[in-house]
Amino acid sequence: MQEGYQLETVTSLPVWQKILLIFWEPKETFRSLKAQTHWLDVVIPLILVMAMVITATQLVNPITLKDVKAMITQSEKLSDEQKTQVLERVEKQQNSPWKYVGVVISLVIKVLVVAGVFNIVNNFIFAGEARFIQALAVTAYVNLIDIVGWAVRLPLIFARETIRIYTGPGLFIEESKTFMFNFLAGLDVFVFWKVVLLASGVSVFTRKSFKSVFSIFLIFWLIYVAGAAALSGLAKI
Repeated sequence: MQEGYQLETVTSLPVWQKILLIFWEPKETFRSLKAQTHWLDVVIPLILVMAMVITATQLVNPITLKDVKAMITQSEKLSDEQKTQVLERVEKQQNSPWKYVGVVISLVIKVLVVAGVFNIVNNFIFAGEARFIQALAVTAYVNLIDIVGWAVRLPLIFARETIRIYTGPGLFIEESKTFMFNFLAGLDVFVFWKVVLLASGVSVFTRKSFKSVFSIFLIFWLIYVAGAAALSGLAKI
C-alpha cells in the first residue's frame, strides 16, 4: 500500500460538494465516488453540461451559420451546384430541434466512450475494480470542465465573430488545412485538463502513482488527436 493511503478515511459527499471540488480538489470528489456512487452522480453533472452546451450552441448559432456558409462557399472540393444544395440544407437545419437532440446524443456517446476508456485503464491496465457506474460518474464530473471551457470561449467567439477559436497551440500558428495545424488545434487546454482529471481518478481508484496513470491517458489522447487530425484532412468540404 502506497504512502498517503494508509490512514485514508473517506466519506460520501453530497453531489453539490463534489461538483465544486472537481475544480480545485478533484481527488476528494473521486475518493467520494470510490466510497459510494449514486445514479445522481451521473445524471446531475450531465444535465449541467447539457444545459451549458445547448445554451452556448443556441447563442452562437448565427455565427456558426456564417462560418459554415463561408466554408462551403470557399470550398474547392464542391461544384457550384453542390454548394447551392449544401447551403439550402444548412439553412433548413438552422433552427431544427434535431440539432439540439444531436448535441445531447453526441455528449452521451462521448461520456460512454470515455467511461469505457477509464474502465480499460483502471480495471485492465492497472488492475483496479471500478464498476461501470463509477466510471460514468467520474467521466460526468470531469466533463464539468466543459462549462469552464464554454465560459472562456463564448466572449472570444462574440468578440471575433467566429467559432474558430482555439484554446491551445493552434492559437499561435496560422490556420490551415494541414495535418500539423489540425493536430495542434486539437491539443486543447481544457481537454488536457480533463485528461489530467481522468488520470487523477484512476490514481485514486487504483492507488497507483499519478505519473504512471497520466502517461497512459496522454498516449490515448495524443493518438485520438492525431487520428482526428488525419480524418479532418479527408473532409469533403
